[in-house]
Amino acid sequence: MIGIERGDITTAETDAIACGAGGALEAALRRAGGPRLEHAMTLIKRPGVTHAGELRARFVIHTVVPTAEDKLSACYRAVLAQAAALDCQSVALPALGAGTGIHTYRVAVAAFDAAVESAIGDIRFWLHDDETFQNFDQARQFRSPPLRAARRDDWKTEPDPPLRPLAFETRLDERAAATLALGMVPEEMQNKWFVFQEGDRIHFHRSWTGILIFRVTVTAGRVHGAEFNGDPAQFKGDDAEAAKILGNLVGWLAGRT
Repeated sequence: MIGIERGDITTAETDAIACGAGGALEAALRRAGGPRLEHAMTLIKRPGVTHAGELRARFVIHTVVPTAEDKLSACYRAVLAQAAALDCQSVALPALGAGTGIHTYRVAVAAFDAAVESAIGDIRFWLHDDETFQNFDQARQFRSPPLRAARRDDWKTEPDPPLRPLAFETRLDERAAATLALGMVPEEMQNKWFVFQEGDRIHFHRSWTGILIFRVTVTAGRVHGAEFNGDPAQFKGDDAEAAKILGNLVGWLAGRT
């Protein structure tokens, strides 16, 4: 699940909290985390990881936030990769980059581009003001506005490669299934996926290569019959990671309004 919360990230109950160096959030985490966390934060080299002190988390992942927009998505990816390496199942992130002069909608675009690629099952962005929340909500809903259902010829695709079965199944209500069926046409190369439906099958292609990575069957709201591209050159991960990424993709696309 990829979600957004309006509130104080220091209260998040999660496996890991992300923190940008030198900002107001770092000071807030020092206060909320107590003396042990404050001491650990005086010793840590950034990027790095500390325990979470008195916070309701296991770890704090410290990062240096870039000021260049084209490097921001990589920053989010690095944080999520570190969380995955720590075997975190949930992560709370602030709007990393929002204090650097980058418009918060572009921050949100970078954040969602990274989150949808992650195998972590519960990723939540904690946002402390209305404008940032609204921009994240808009980016989540309208990252690729579906004016009509996507079709194969809307974007480049390579011939379908051999796929192998993947243990994945979920159910969607009628609205969510209809939204998923609209697919997604990339607005720009930063969008990582081109998604479209043919018959009862939905295809998930990498946008920059056109190569098919996932395919699922959808019947009466049931998402099943999942397959994925197990070629290590195309997907570096095991079946469990593939299923988590597919689940994030399905949940994100089906949750647009």
